[in-house]
Amino acid sequence: MEKFCVFCGEKPKDKNKEHIIPQWLIKMTGDANRMAYWGYDYENFYGDKIGQIKPREYPFMKFTFPACEKCNSQFGDELEGKAKMVLENVLKGKMLVEHEIMTLLDWFDKIRIGMWLAYIYYNNSTGLRPKFHINSRIRKTDRALFVYRVKGPCEGMNFFGPGTQLYSNFPVCFGLRINEYFFLNVATDNLLLEDLGFPYPESIEWDKEGNMRIEKFLRGKESVCPNFFEKLNVTKTDVMIFQPIYEKYIDIDEFSSDYVKNSSLKTQEGLGSVFVYNKGNIEKISEEGYDLKPKVLYEDFIQMSKKLSVKVSKSVIKHAKQCIEMLDKMQETEEEKKELYLGITYEQCVMETVMEGFERLQ
Repeated sequence: MEKFCVFCGEKPKDKNKEHIIPQWLIKMTGDANRMAYWGYDYENFYGDKIGQIKPREYPFMKFTFPACEKCNSQFGDELEGKAKMVLENVLKGKMLVEHEIMTLLDWFDKIRIGMWLAYIYYNNSTGLRPKFHINSRIRKTDRALFVYRVKGPCEGMNFFGPGTQLYSNFPVCFGLRINEYFFLNVATDNLLLEDLGFPYPESIEWDKEGNMRIEKFLRGKESVCPNFFEKLNVTKTDVMIFQPIYEKYIDIDEFSSDYVKNSSLKTQEGLGSVFVYNKGNIEKISEEGYDLKPKVLYEDFIQMSKKLSVKVSKSVIKHAKQCIEMLDKMQETEEEKKELYLGITYEQCVMETVMEGFERLQ
């Protein structure tokens, strides 16, 4: 594969390398020289049968990818430094104000897409060519962050999601463990608009190039959906963060309402306010800030790892099935659908392998 900058997608200028997982985070979670598991080796896959799927080992510090020197420096100065301070405050149990939570959400956008690009680099045989890169995916879709905590202290870092076949098609959900904290990050179009009372598509169609087409928007109920939590279908936690983003819809009349203006940070950029879970309600974050230290503690990291692994796998499987339905409506070839069906089989097999691995750790 021809090299491209993971930030801008162009041929790297001045040949730099980007640590998708920043060095400060590696050091924060243990021995900087330790080995890590980066996805799975699918070389034993033949036809429609699955052989033994093995984790791929690689040193944390050598997990680097091409980048322009300018792009790398810009992200290092403008995002990584700020994200490091924010995460340090999270681990110390400090309250975060709105702009700090925005930094955290931006950073999760960067890591989620960075890991997706890293997977594509490591699996050239997939034939995938990314249509977007880190620069074009920060603050572009609705996003949510769920925070969990286990009884600690326990040092280490784990990823849930990146490295599987379906994640290469649908980088919409991933989990990250940082010591005794677990983070579940979800980001995709129209994830939150309707449930947070914003205008939302009545229906969505897709053209043959896979571009989304929306004929009509409904005004929205202008209040948070009463069964918001049931629709989320995530493992319960008392720390949940949500941000609707409607940049691609800012010229739609329905988004000029007072409710949208009062529930947004920057309407001209389609940037909604940060909403948080607070004592049973979803509301805009207060000026005092928000405590990201969950009061509810899970027993150990193995049990929590299982929960996040299953959640991420089910999420990407759901997106794959929706894509198959879309292909049916577009009357596309069976070959494209077959690839997604095989990806679902992969994902289910990997999920079983991961669960067996966790069982052996106990």
